[in-house]
Amino acid sequence: MNRAMQSPASASHDQSTHTHIAADQHIVPLRVLYLMEGFDAGGAERRFVRMARGLDRERFALSVAALRLGGPLETEMRACGVPIVPLERRGRFDVQPVLRLRRYLRAERIQVVHAMHWLSNLTAALAAATLPHVAIVGSTVGMVYTASRGGRYRLALDRRLTWRRLDRMTVNSASLRDYLASCDFPAERLSLVLNGVDIPTAADLSAARAEARTHLGIAPGAPVAGIVARLSPVKDHGTFLRAARIVRGRLPGAHFVVAGDGPERAALETLAGELGLGDSVLFTGHIPSSDLVLPALDVAVLCSRHEGMPNALLEASAWAVPQVATAVGGVPEVVLDGQTGLLAPAGDADALAASMLALLTDRALAERLGWAAREHIAATFSTNTMIRRYEAIYTAVAAARSGSSPCGSASYGAESKTL
Repeated sequence: MNRAMQSPASASHDQSTHTHIAADQHIVPLRVLYLMEGFDAGGAERRFVRMARGLDRERFALSVAALRLGGPLETEMRACGVPIVPLERRGRFDVQPVLRLRRYLRAERIQVVHAMHWLSNLTAALAAATLPHVAIVGSTVGMVYTASRGGRYRLALDRRLTWRRLDRMTVNSASLRDYLASCDFPAERLSLVLNGVDIPTAADLSAARAEARTHLGIAPGAPVAGIVARLSPVKDHGTFLRAARIVRGRLPGAHFVVAGDGPERAALETLAGELGLGDSVLFTGHIPSSDLVLPALDVAVLCSRHEGMPNALLEASAWAVPQVATAVGGVPEVVLDGQTGLLAPAGDADALAASMLALLTDRALAERLGWAAREHIAATFSTNTMIRRYEAIYTAVAAARSGSSPCGSASYGAESKTL
């Protein structure tokens, strides 16, 4: 057992369910578990790493469970100093992760599970089905019931099972909150928590731009548009490449950066060759941090078919990089059309190219929109505000659950503490 997660021997079970009750004059931290599907370099995964770094460790004792290990962000999560519990999901119908998680929740007396994405929400709900002391905070970042394969079956399963066990569902955009409400998720258990990003100082901007361009091998004065996103179908990189061909026809010196990795990489590299883009396109592969790319860009592009609240656009705004994006999901909450960036219809390469050209050829417009984007993000999407909001949710749901088990510590049973 992880000793950092244990209650002091002198503390009663009732005391262990409250964050602020003292044992020997010390705060008893609330025991929180983050349940992640994996450590891919996606926006939701980066958000959980950022939260692990910033969570108040005097008030919250944190551990992380993962349905699969490996992935570029595992090292970063381990560097946060939190225990990582492998649940080792080995197949679509493997129930062992649920059983392992249930044993861990009982052994470590976890009070709050914060699950990431649909599969983690379901796993948490199943594992905690007979553990009334455990509060479950779900999260989702996309319109999974209409944008994902088998969405209608997921919706039927969630309505019958997962949603009934969730104490709270967190979403990162107003559009996603409205979407879940339209799917009949109980509105009183929906919480909007905007994603947060760190804002570089103004003094860092110019130095970071020069360093990023050197790192990418791009000349200081070359016009550059880029996309930072996992190479998956929903991000629609093909439309970006087709728009790049149009831009290059008007602006031969333009360069294009495709930052990230994923299952579509080989197909996209082939498409870039077919479009005649040659060495004007740089595929970076996995990058440990978007800060290695975003400062180098004159325009940041995101042409997704569906989105929740894309971190890539928030991070670009923090670097005062103007954006061109498709008007889907929560994107219009980040990119205010004509004020902090430009919006285009999804799948429309011509419209995307026109917006990219407008910013690449009009530096005054690009600078105005970039600085407005930075101000908008700094005022609305800070990391500190996001973390404090989640901390308040953890405290509230744990307090609501603390009286739900009249048997006290006996409700955990005498199950084995090994996984």
